[in-house]
Amino acid sequence: MKKIDLGNAIAIATNLGVIIGVVFLAFEIRLSTLTARGEMISSFQDRWVAIGSSWQNEDFAEALAAAIDTPDELTTAEMIQVTGSLYTFIDQLFTNKLLWDLGVFRAPQPTNEEIIQGNIDVFFGNEFARAWWAEQQATIDPEIVRLINLHLSNQSIQNAEVFNRVRGRIGQ
Repeated sequence: MKKIDLGNAIAIATNLGVIIGVVFLAFEIRLSTLTARGEMISSFQDRWVAIGSSWQNEDFAEALAAAIDTPDELTTAEMIQVTGSLYTFIDQLFTNKLLWDLGVFRAPQPTNEEIIQGNIDVFFGNEFARAWWAEQQATIDPEIVRLINLHLSNQSIQNAEVFNRVRGRIGQ
């Protein structure tokens, strides 16, 4: 019968403990990363819900209607409300870009180009928003500016035109 050297047994046990510890640590890091990723995605989606909710507020709806119908007659308060909505949209685009760059987002999460394409007429479909954009774009991330300008150059439909067509269909 062979004798097991006590020193070798302790070394083997220590090495096994280190390996188990490293595996456990890797598991914990992965779990923390997945949790953080989920929280970032949830927070991003929550902000879209907040944007949608704010648009249902009667005061904002009146400010947006004024921006569509009579943009040159907006009160300062209405300009502040519409501007806040535009800044929130731009902030969402910046956050989306950052989360894609960090690798947090991946397909099927929409890219900024897809978000802009689907929302450009909603946010920039009135003369006030276009004038605001002309003044503010120098302060915005160049890639976001490029994408918005690309889609604005292809957009001819204004909110007022859409609403007037909808009004025309009512009662047909």
